[in-house]
Amino acid sequence: NLPFSWRFLGSTPGIQVSEGFVTYPESGLQALQIGMANMLRITVSGIFFATILGTIMGIARLSKNFIVGFHSVNEEESKKLNFDSFNKNNPTDVITLPLYNSLQDIQNLNQSNEEVISDIFICRKIIKSNSLSYGKNLIEEMQLILIHGLLHSIGYTHDEEKKLRTLEETIMKKV
Repeated sequence: NLPFSWRFLGSTPGIQVSEGFVTYPESGLQALQIGMANMLRITVSGIFFATILGTIMGIARLSKNFIVGFHSVNEEESKKLNFDSFNKNNPTDVITLPLYNSLQDIQNLNQSNEEVISDIFICRKIIKSNSLSYGKNLIEEMQLILIHGLLHSIGYTHDEEKKLRTLEETIMKKV
């Protein structure tokens, strides 16, 4: 029989942790905390990427050949895109550059052809900041941004702000 105790939590483990807030933990408890933080980080990343994949799959059901380009940009690139596309001189969380004006235009395309329907550019730093400002977690904010961008892809604009927000809320309740 091996004796059991919790003393290891207080002793120096003598190991290096490759990723985390501390790479040389001073105690077993700190090593355990680093492991839990890393596990949480991986879990959140998995949820994030599963959400993106699910959203893309939903759009893909329009046609096997319709394509939406997703791009991650920094604040400087976001600001430049926003200025070049909309004459707004500030970075933003999401910019959608649709190639068609409406869902009807997209549905009229030949579904056997490969068609790019839009490009969506997201700025993760702004999304993260917004999630904190609005009291949401990062996953919820990212879901909203993807839905918002995809609605722009099929023709919804800020000219119909109320309709756009209502659709976002309806879809968010189902996500």
